[in-house]
Amino acid sequence: MDKPKLVLKEFVQHNEVALGHHQFRSLYIGFHPISRNMIVHDGHAAKVYSNGEVIYRYEKLGRAPRVAGDTHAALTWSKDLLFIGGWLKAPPGMIEVSQYERILKYQDMRMKYSHIHMIYDNDKVEVLWSRKWDDKIPPNGSVLMQSSYSKSISKIKSD
Repeated sequence: MDKPKLVLKEFVQHNEVALGHHQFRSLYIGFHPISRNMIVHDGHAAKVYSNGEVIYRYEKLGRAPRVAGDTHAALTWSKDLLFIGGWLKAPPGMIEVSQYERILKYQDMRMKYSHIHMIYDNDKVEVLWSRKWDDKIPPNGSVLMQSSYSKSISKIKSD
């Protein structure tokens, strides 16, 4: 017997809904334009769900454990694909620096990635673009990405 589909499209007034606490939106919900599956991108847990089942844990970037960000778990769509993007630490960590007789702890950015993924109607997930953070990316820096799929050029914030 097939698992019944939860039909929420008629109750949700927007194609994308962002949830979170305070100013931190980390849970994005959208509907795939072809399959109509409800796609949930959980930014903090670094997981992507389709109709309640985990379909992706960011295995294609970095190594476990993985954690992603708050407002950087964006979701959008085209006529036949759904896109998710943001940043990811794989694995997260801290760096200890000894300075002036104190030990300071900083976030380890050596395994941090900016990314854009595509989700197909069969729930297959592919990396469209990713970039590992480094010291050469200025704060609020950006890169241009040319898409052979849509024949367009996009400016992407790389930090």
